[in-house]
Amino acid sequence: GVHIEPKIVVVPWECTLRSALEWEFFDSLVPPQNDTQQGAFLNGICEALQVHSGRLPIGLESAAGGGMGFLPCDAYAACVLEDEGVVAQSRDIFCGVELGGTMGRGLSYFDWYGQLKDKEGKKMAPNIRLIQQLHLSRVKELLENTFLNR
Repeated sequence: GVHIEPKIVVVPWECTLRSALEWEFFDSLVPPQNDTQQGAFLNGICEALQVHSGRLPIGLESAAGGGMGFLPCDAYAACVLEDEGVVAQSRDIFCGVELGGTMGRGLSYFDWYGQLKDKEGKKMAPNIRLIQQLHLSRVKELLENTFLNR
């Protein structure tokens, strides 16, 4: 059969968790280290992220473990859109949405083992690309280019 590239690319939360950046990197992108409109914008939209991801006040981070790190999930999706080279590992897979309520109404399901078949008995073709791992050095470069005007 003919292989068709999936039109939907998904950067799931699991990929984000595996791709946490250091808070020191975040600090380099926002005021006072980066006193630009872009830096102020990033700082503003990440205010809640800092609270919910467990960022602790300076001085307490090392003693308490420092939380999860900087997890810019939307920025990761934008980086994948901008440059496919940030993708270190991905998988093309079939994904559907349960509408009938037999497994759970409105939930996504994935054919991890290639067992789902269509009405004609043919294997379901992959329709999404699931991003599993990112090249963080390239992600950092793209974020620096965006927020530090490089």
